[in-house]
Amino acid sequence: MKKIYTTLLLVIGLYANAQLTIVKDVAAAGITPTSDKQVFWQNNKWNNKFYFNIGTTAKLGVTDGTDAGTFLVKDLGVAGVSTLISKIIPAQDFFYIQVDAIDSYSPYTLHNELWRSDGTAAGTFLLKKFDPTISYPINLGSDISEYCNNSILGNEMFFAGFTTANGYELWKSDGTVSGTVMVKDMTAGAGNTPMDGFTRLGSNVYFFTGSGQLWRTNGTDAGTVNIPLPAGLTVYVYNTMVAYNGKLIFIGYDATNGMEPWISDGTTAGTHIIANTSPRTDYYYVLKDLMFKEVPGGVLFQQLMTSGSNKNTLWKTDGTSSGTVQLSNLDVIDEQSGVDFGMTQQSIYVYNQSQKTFFKSNYQPGGSSVISQNLAYNQFKNFYNFKNTLWFSSGIAAFGSDAFEPWRCDGFQTVKTFDINPGVGPSTPFGYFEINNDLYFFANNGGGVKLYKFNGDFTFNNSVNNNWSNGSNWNAGTTPLLTEDATIPSGFNINVDGNAFANNLNVSSPLNLTTGNLNFRGNLSLNAPVTLNANNVNLKGENAAILNGNAINYLTTNGAGTVNVENLNPTRGQVNLPIGTATNYNPITIENTGTSDTFSVNVQDGISNTTGGAVNATWNISEAIAGDSNVNVSFTWNQTQENGLFNRNTAAVGHYYNATWNSESSSIVTGTNPYTISATNISSFSPFGVLNQSALGNTSFTTAEISIYPNPSNGNFAIQVPDSFIGSRAVIYNLLGQSIKEFSIDEVNQNTNLEKGVYLLQIQKGNQVSTKKIIIK
Repeated sequence: MKKIYTTLLLVIGLYANAQLTIVKDVAAAGITPTSDKQVFWQNNKWNNKFYFNIGTTAKLGVTDGTDAGTFLVKDLGVAGVSTLISKIIPAQDFFYIQVDAIDSYSPYTLHNELWRSDGTAAGTFLLKKFDPTISYPINLGSDISEYCNNSILGNEMFFAGFTTANGYELWKSDGTVSGTVMVKDMTAGAGNTPMDGFTRLGSNVYFFTGSGQLWRTNGTDAGTVNIPLPAGLTVYVYNTMVAYNGKLIFIGYDATNGMEPWISDGTTAGTHIIANTSPRTDYYYVLKDLMFKEVPGGVLFQQLMTSGSNKNTLWKTDGTSSGTVQLSNLDVIDEQSGVDFGMTQQSIYVYNQSQKTFFKSNYQPGGSSVISQNLAYNQFKNFYNFKNTLWFSSGIAAFGSDAFEPWRCDGFQTVKTFDINPGVGPSTPFGYFEINNDLYFFANNGGGVKLYKFNGDFTFNNSVNNNWSNGSNWNAGTTPLLTEDATIPSGFNINVDGNAFANNLNVSSPLNLTTGNLNFRGNLSLNAPVTLNANNVNLKGENAAILNGNAINYLTTNGAGTVNVENLNPTRGQVNLPIGTATNYNPITIENTGTSDTFSVNVQDGISNTTGGAVNATWNISEAIAGDSNVNVSFTWNQTQENGLFNRNTAAVGHYYNATWNSESSSIVTGTNPYTISATNISSFSPFGVLNQSALGNTSFTTAEISIYPNPSNGNFAIQVPDSFIGSRAVIYNLLGQSIKEFSIDEVNQNTNLEKGVYLLQIQKGNQVSTKKIIIK
C-alpha cells in the first residue's frame, strides 16, 4: 500500500502549488519537540503561539507556524538533573509551566517546579520549587490525565502542591512569587490530602479529595469548606467534573445506584443523581479519558453496562434525567486497552487498540456506527480536528510498508493522506495544531524531524490531467473528503473517474461522471453543468442543497443516473433539484412531510403508454423504504416539450401504475414558459408525467354539470352543482397558480371577495377533476 503514494510525495516536494510544505527543519536547528501527546498540543496555545518541550531536558520552545517564529525560548533545566516540561497551562497574561525533575533514581525522588512565561526569555521565571517526594509533588490538571486546569479565572489558578512540612495540600497562584501560596492545610501537619478536579463555578472553585468528598474554596483558608454529600454518596476520585449550565456534573457512587452521573449546585440539598444508567451497583474503575467532554447538547460520559466486562457504552447528559441518553449500544470502548479519540463538531471518533476497532457517534441516540474493525494497523493516535476533518497518525509501529503516516477521516472514509517518509520508514507525525486556518504537524521525512504546514486548499488545478481522483490535480496535494470544501475553477473539463466527495462544492467547469458518484454534504453551487451518465449525485447532509441551477447549468441525468436526497424529512422542507436531459431542463422541487427517507430522482425525454395530450418528459421518483411518506412535488417543463394534443388548462400530474396513467391531486399549471404544476400527498412512487385529464385513467367529469352565474360578475356570483357533487372539494386559483380560496361545495356557493381579474375554479370529485374560468369585472 505504501508504495503507491511515492509519486504523490515527489509531486509535493517539486510543485509550488502543492500545499504540504516544510516550514522548518527543527532537527537541524536542535529544537525537536518531545511533547508528542496530542492532548498536550490541544492545551499549549497562548497568544496564538504554541509552546512545547525541546529535547530531553526542560527547554521551552515556541512556534507561530513560521521558520523565524519557531525557536528556543529558554532552558529551564539544571545541570545534572533530569528535567522535562510536562504541562503548559494558559492563563490571561501568561502561561504556567510544570517542570518535572528527577533528583535521584536510588532512592527515587522527584520534585516539581511551577514557572510562568510570557513567551520571552526575560518573562520566563520560577514561581515555586516544590519539595521532593516519591510521587508527583504538584497536580496542575483538573483530572489525572488532562493537560488543562478548569479553575483558571484571569491569572488565578488552583492546584495541589507538596511540601515536606504540610504534605499534599491546596495551593493557588496569581503568577507572582508572593502570590503562589498554600490556601489551606486541610490535613494538619505533614499529612497529605490528595485532591483533583479543580473546577470553577461562579466565584468559587470546587474540587474533590481522595476520600471522595466535595470541597469548595474562594481562595481563603476560612472559605475552603467541605460540602456534605447526600448520605452514602462518594465522589469518584479518579476522574474529573465539569461545570455545565451553571452546575457541577461528576461521577458519584452509592450502594443503591452504583457509579452514576450526579449534579450539584454546590449545596447538599442541590446535589442529586441525574439518572441511573447502568444496572451495575458495584464500585469500579471508570474510563477517564473521554469523561465529560462538552459536545452539542450536553457532556459525554461512559458506562459499564454488564458485570465482568471492561467495555464501556457511550452516553450524553445535559444534567437532566430526560436529557441523559445512550449514544451507543455498541460496547466498543475497552477501558483495559489503549483508547485514542478525536472530536469534531459533528462526531466523536474512538479507536480501541486491543480490538482494532474504529468507532464514531454523531452525539445523537442511534447515531453510532463502527467505521472499521479488525484493522491491520496497531494504532490510531494523535487525533486532531482540522476544519471538521479528523486528522491522525496511523500505521504499524514497526518499520514496514505501512509505517506511521498522516491519515484523515470524514466519518465515511478513512484514508492515508501523505507518505512523508517513502519506502519502509515511518514519518511518525505528531503535534497537530492550527494557526490562522492552516494545519501544522511534525514528522520525519527520513532526514530528521521537520515542521510541516498544510492549508487544505482543495482547488482543482488540472496540473497533471483532468481526473478528479488524481491528488496532484488539487492544490492540497490530495483529493477532498466529505468534510472539506472544494472549488472547481472555470476553464477545465473535469472527469469524475471514481467516487468523489466534498462538503461545499463550487463548480465552475463541467463535470462528467464517468465511473463514480459525486457526494456532497453541504451546498453544490452550479456555475457549470454536471453530467451523471449512469452514476449518481448524492445529497448526504441533513441540509445538503443544490444552488444556482438554471437552464444552462444543471444536472443531466442521462441513462440510469439519479439524484439521491438522503434524510428528506418534514424539518428539511422543500429541496430544489435542477435536473434535466441533454436537450431539456426539467427541474423539480420535492418535500416529504412523512417519515424521513432517501428519495431518488431522474428525468428522461419522452412519455410512454399514452396517445393523448402530454408533456414529453418522464420523471422517475423512488424512495428507499416503501411506506409512511407524504410527498409534495412540483414539475417544470418547456413549451417545446408539449405534444400537439396537450392542453395546459386541463393538465394534471399523472402517476403510472397498474398499467395506466392515474391522476394525482394536483394544482393548475402556472408560469409562462417554462411551466410548472404541483402534486400533493403522494405516498407511492414510480414514473410521473404531466398529461391532459382525458389521457388519464381517472377521467374528468363534464363541466356542463357545473354552473357559475353570473359569469362574468362584479364579484358576487354563485356556484351550483348537482346533488351528487355536494361535499366536493373546490379551489380558486389566480393565474399565477396561487391558491386564493379553498372550500367544500354546498348546494349554492357564493363569493364576493375576489378582486377584478381572471380566476380558475377547480372542483375535485374523488379522482375526477374539472376546471372552469371565473371572470370578475
